Amino acid sequence: MPQQTPQPDSEQHQETTEAIPDREDVSTAVVVTGEEHVPCPTPLEWHDILSRFIQEADHWYLETSAGQILGRTWGQGPTLYFQNGLSGTHELYSLIVWLLRENYRCVLFDYPDSPTVSHESLADLLPEVIRLHQDDGPIKLITRDFGLQVAQYCSMRHPGLLGSLICQTPHLEFPLTRSEQSLSKLGKNIPGKLKRVPGRRLIQERIHRSWFPPYDPSRFDFYLDNTGEQSTRAFAQRFLLNGSPPPDWPTKSQPERMLIIRAEGESPAQTKAADKLSHTVSQAQTEWLHTSGQLAFLTHPHRLGKLINEFLTPDDTRSAT
Repeated sequence: MPQQTPQPDSEQHQETTEAIPDREDVSTAVVVTGEEHVPCPTPLEWHDILSRFIQEADHWYLETSAGQILGRTWGQGPTLYFQNGLSGTHELYSLIVWLLRENYRCVLFDYPDSPTVSHESLADLLPEVIRLHQDDGPIKLITRDFGLQVAQYCSMRHPGLLGSLICQTPHLEFPLTRSEQSLSKLGKNIPGKLKRVPGRRLIQERIHRSWFPPYDPSRFDFYLDNTGEQSTRAFAQRFLLNGSPPPDWPTKSQPERMLIIRAEGESPAQTKAADKLSHTVSQAQTEWLHTSGQLAFLTHPHRLGKLINEFLTPDDTRSAT
């Protein structure tokens, strides 16, 4: 099928541009980075990209010991695996996958919709997905926040599996208050969806809203709708797991290379985790995605794509445009 060319994403921000033009003129904005002046790309139409992702990506199911999982595979080239964070489905990655699909075969999947999963059962999902795609380790993996805990358990249970690991705003431990623990344990017994939880939208707006492109509020609504549709019981269990620190990461099971992506707005626990990883993982490097927030795959996918390509192909850097 002939590939249509979408409109790329706008990466400008009030603090880093000479001007914020109207939406029709956004392609003429100029980002100031040190002494460099780089033209901004025009906005990605996320509705169109998500629609094509759903229609064109290979759609698959897999029965696992933890329950059934849904996944999609899109693109060509070396395989690049994506693992979800604490909330939301793999469809949240559709914009960054769109930008990477011509250079990588991107494999994405969701966690089981279960209130009884453990770190260990979640850690065993990736090897099953790898076998389904007839792959061998070491692999390339992208994840975020809680997904790092899952990746760490996976590497300890399956040494040698992780080759290159990219993680934004990692969680090694996210301490929970007694009230948070009590509410999470209660949530494991409440049917329904997360969007019904009182105050959820206000919390998400406070944490994430300011980092989304101001010209298109619907992209933030996409994030809210996607995360709100997940099971309250399954999310509550992951939230409880997220509050439990994993054991120390043995050197023999650490990834061959690791990229830690940091951003403004990270929590103190994420700052602590990033600092610890930079000292304990021998081949770890840290990069900052300024003015992007914790959801760069939605807020600034072009900048994230460039960082991914530079890390995975340092001798042959490709442009994620």
